[in-house]
Amino acid sequence: MILSVGMDITARKRAEIRLAWLADHDPLTGLFNRRRLQEELEEAIARAKRYEHSGALIFFDLDQFKYVNDTSGHPAGDRLLEDLGGSLPQVLREIDVIGRLGGDEFAIILGRAEAQEASQVARKILEHIKNAEFRFGSKLHKVSASIGIALFPQHGSNVKDLLTHADLAMYQAKETGRGRSHVFSFEDQGHRLMQERVLWKERVENALAEKLFVLFVQPIVDIRTGITCHYEVLVRMRGDDGSLISPANFIEVAERAGLIHAIDRLVLSDAMRSLAILKRHGRQISFSINLSAHAFNDPELLPFVQRLLYETTWTRNRSFWK
Repeated sequence: MILSVGMDITARKRAEIRLAWLADHDPLTGLFNRRRLQEELEEAIARAKRYEHSGALIFFDLDQFKYVNDTSGHPAGDRLLEDLGGSLPQVLREIDVIGRLGGDEFAIILGRAEAQEASQVARKILEHIKNAEFRFGSKLHKVSASIGIALFPQHGSNVKDLLTHADLAMYQAKETGRGRSHVFSFEDQGHRLMQERVLWKERVENALAEKLFVLFVQPIVDIRTGITCHYEVLVRMRGDDGSLISPANFIEVAERAGLIHAIDRLVLSDAMRSLAILKRHGRQISFSINLSAHAFNDPELLPFVQRLLYETTWTRNRSFWK
């Protein structure tokens, strides 16, 4: 007698393939994500050095994206980004590399290009976005873009410098009227001010990577009884010198750079895990957890929360979010 036992692992294989894809791609647009784009840029820089030619990094965001979100809702903004992510590759060459850095920020790597050629590609992108129409319900939106261009190795021989300088050039394009492109120059007016903006974004990115965000709690007291009814969870960013930085200094930067979802998830994770530890020690307290206005526009929030609740064996009525 022979007994054969089989197991259908199709679902598991699909999940593994999905996870592998998500490691390199942005789930909303299907384009390369920041991590993969940085890897591609590093390789492009190395090739440019080896064969002694120039390449270009094109960096842009959408000028009216906040208006779309404010007037039609965040699902409309997501739809716009999704449509744009699907149509942009049509105006590029197959060898060009495009990715979404976060929020409404995109980047394109031209592996071999001089300033003139990069500017021509930028004009095609601007024209494409300008002519596109995005309809959501009864509302019709038209958007424009501001583009910054940095050449390698002329404007930077590493990923960090190139991203910074392309971002600075984009700010310069916005300063001169939006809906246009600008090639980075070390002589740009307002260079110091724009550099400060970009450096703040890099500080937030570093704080996420180095786990420099910390949570504090403050008691919420019932004024009628004087009894603490729950605790409000507050997030702060630790600076290089150990000082604590208020959200007023980094939240807007994080929202604009598409980093706010990562901060929301960090706050949720740390707060819920702290609650679980307190529960194990017999402390039955409740947390009020502050999330950004963009939190419920995060397509990955629900599965993240479900996994977190399972891992922390969450108890009902011990946390509420606002």
